[in-house]
Amino acid sequence: MQNIEIIRICAFNEASREEAVIKAREVIETCHNGGEGVAIWTSTDQSTDMLILLKRKGDIPIKSYSMEGLQIADYFSRFGWISHSLWQDIAPMEEKTSG
Repeated sequence: MQNIEIIRICAFNEASREEAVIKAREVIETCHNGGEGVAIWTSTDQSTDMLILLKRKGDIPIKSYSMEGLQIADYFSRFGWISHSLWQDIAPMEEKTSG
């Protein structure tokens, strides 16, 4: 199973977003996140919006935010409005093999 935490930051203004981008790059360098991956995305439509994506695999409770995700969301709330959500990959059904 695979989960992804999406932390959306709607910054107060463009200066706040630029500061958040700098801090998010620092997070990528220090965040271990189980070795699965961290990514930063910025909106092409909204100059103040960005996303931090935390990807996890394995036996993870469906409704369980990671400690890292909670800390990141809390930290980035100083730059603007935060939305933190958890998404689950729908794994394809295993094909039956005849044997």
